[in-house]
Amino acid sequence: MGRAAGFLFVLAGLIASAFGFVHHVQAPPKGTMETVAAKQAVTELKDAGDQLYLTKKWADTYDGPDLKNFPDLQLVRADDAGFCIQVVKDTRVFRLVGPGGQPEPGRCT
Repeated sequence: MGRAAGFLFVLAGLIASAFGFVHHVQAPPKGTMETVAAKQAVTELKDAGDQLYLTKKWADTYDGPDLKNFPDLQLVRADDAGFCIQVVKDTRVFRLVGPGGQPEPGRCT
């Protein structure tokens, strides 16, 4: 009985090891927000969003920040309720609804 249990234990370990190896070698496909384009979009959206937020905080308006440093960025909406900016990277559109939002795939509505 002891030998059979030991054999099953070793066999289970080998199976678990092979399972881990296969999943390590075959990485899952990247999610939308893990692509190079998305990472560039996140950086750009966060920087522009910070500029908009600080302008609103100190001047009580969204008018004023120079968003020309972000050539792919479009300010779609800015009013008392907040703002929405979007950027196109590698044919994909990403947006940031602020203040307080996080960059995500999709267009401003």
